Amino acid sequence: MLEVKGITRSFGDLQVLSDVGFDVPAGTLTGIVGGRDAGKTTLLRILAGLLDADDGSVLLDGEALDGVDLQRVGYLPQQRGLYPSMRVAQQLVYIGRLHGFSLGAAERNTHTLLEKLGIADFADLRLDSLGLGDRQRVQIAATLVHDPDVIMLDAPFEGLDTGAVDDIIEVLGGHAESGVPIVLTTTELGVVEGVTDNLVILQDGEVQAEAATNELLVPTGRFEIEASAGLDWLGNVSGVTVDELDGNYARFSVADEADRADVSQRVLQKALGLGTVTHFSAEAPTIDELARTTAV
Repeated sequence: MLEVKGITRSFGDLQVLSDVGFDVPAGTLTGIVGGRDAGKTTLLRILAGLLDADDGSVLLDGEALDGVDLQRVGYLPQQRGLYPSMRVAQQLVYIGRLHGFSLGAAERNTHTLLEKLGIADFADLRLDSLGLGDRQRVQIAATLVHDPDVIMLDAPFEGLDTGAVDDIIEVLGGHAESGVPIVLTTTELGVVEGVTDNLVILQDGEVQAEAATNELLVPTGRFEIEASAGLDWLGNVSGVTVDELDGNYARFSVADEADRADVSQRVLQKALGLGTVTHFSAEAPTIDELARTTAV
């Protein structure tokens, strides 16, 4: 288990983190969600042992992190740090060796990760020859190649397509199943729904909410729909308020909580009767909404 207790950090007169605390149980994935200036990167650097806190402590399996071998930590920084001119597999093996692995073990871990992340064909290519999504997969492999006991990822899904996100989530899920606590940061609540076990909402350096993901991401009554036929009829559906309408795309709300399931299904069925529905989803609450309505 990773335990974060009362972390406070300032830079000069600017307080970036104030009494931040939460737990990440073994085998679970916790998402730290907040805006651009919430303090997420500073917090993750402290958790990874790369930056000292002014106050507070971080424990891994009951041991203070400053007494833990940092080789046990897998950390993906927001500013990626691999060598662009090195070949992919060569770089991963090198990182494994730096963490004390034998050549054979580093090569085996490298091969396994490249296969799982769908980039085995790029093993002999230079990193700077790959696209953004594939470079990010290599970065994830570099974070995991030494089999860390705790994993910390700063904005791992930023700028990635769905395929890359799915591959990374699958690999992280395997590590969680083996008992590793995992922490990741993001600015988007939609990214963590269905991926994380728990959420920490960080705003202005303070924890505004902490709970299981399914407890925090309660339905908002807002929906998105995209269909092949026009959606001009949407405003005529009883119980629906159209928030945005642009040709084949619309956002709408159902204010009455008791009617949301029935009304949204009527909208979906009518759209299907008129043509193909390419997207239909319920919107998650925003970070600001969670901060206003939920307390630690």
